[in-house]
Amino acid sequence: MKKLLSITLTTLLVLFASQAFGQTSADVEVSADVLGALTLTPTNVVFGEIQVDQESTIAANENDGANTNVGSSFQVGALQIEGDDTDVIVRIAQMATLSRENESDNILFTPSIWNGSTDLELDAAGEEATVDTGGDVTLDIGGSLPAISSPGTYSTEFGEDLIIEVQYL
Repeated sequence: MKKLLSITLTTLLVLFASQAFGQTSADVEVSADVLGALTLTPTNVVFGEIQVDQESTIAANENDGANTNVGSSFQVGALQIEGDDTDVIVRIAQMATLSRENESDNILFTPSIWNGSTDLELDAAGEEATVDTGGDVTLDIGGSLPAISSPGTYSTEFGEDLIIEVQYL
């Protein structure tokens, strides 16, 4: 009986002691907004036949100045972004370098990326901009090459592609 009374008193003390130290509980709700996948559709930038020893520029669109030293078969690049109607972050992950097959002369392509009349000012690796996609937006991609002194066919096939990362904000 004494042992039972001792156990009962110990249990009561433990119950009252835990409340005496101000312990309580709270409910934490957890939720998630699951966004749809982003779909990226690129269009390549093509300078065509250009002249040696002259800088070349492809204007991304009519807001980006003029084309200089580009061939008749030039092509403005683009990146179509499709997804949920929310903002995205567009980031240059890697700059493009063009080279000739079996050569070490790398030529840096400096991109000019526009969202309509807005210059995103993404012209170096690591730079980023916020874009309102409205669910579907196409960024225009132009850019420039420095004067190239050695004739030949230059491509990112022998260098590094321009890599653009896109993620929801």
